[in-house]
Amino acid sequence: MKIFFITIITIFTYRLCAQQDNANSVKPRFGIALITMQGNMLKGLLLQVNDTTIIIYPGKRKEWNKKVEYYPVVFGSSNVREIKLKKKNGMVKGMVLGGSIGLSAILTTIILNGATAKGGTANNAVIVVPAGIIGGAYMGSKSRKTYNINGNEKAFTEFQKQIE
Repeated sequence: MKIFFITIITIFTYRLCAQQDNANSVKPRFGIALITMQGNMLKGLLLQVNDTTIIIYPGKRKEWNKKVEYYPVVFGSSNVREIKLKKKNGMVKGMVLGGSIGLSAILTTIILNGATAKGGTANNAVIVVPAGIIGGAYMGSKSRKTYNINGNEKAFTEFQKQIE
């Protein structure tokens, strides 16, 4: 048993020390749609935000995972009119939240009325939990945040602070 425990700790320590902190190894947290001052739109993944620039991978998340090499696009803050961000896995998080709200409604009914509530809890389970899951999935997939920059350095700095 001691040998097994020592082996597990050795493997865990080796894997922990072998990780590289590279800009290309970090997974992007946000999908982005950037609109320039000229009205052009670029969709992709947000890689990095500096004091005066924003760096975008111009592909989709599947292409990022498959390591398709597109050149990152760099925009200065004076060339950005609007930024729309979408968080990663919003639909899944919404489904979990909606399902848990539906399940909590059923548990509240069971606690208040007892477990023998003439089939009411079964009807609630069939209706409320799936409705919560579907509603949460819809809300999670549509959750986006819009930032109006309009070439303003101060607005760009506020955007940078909010996403960190």
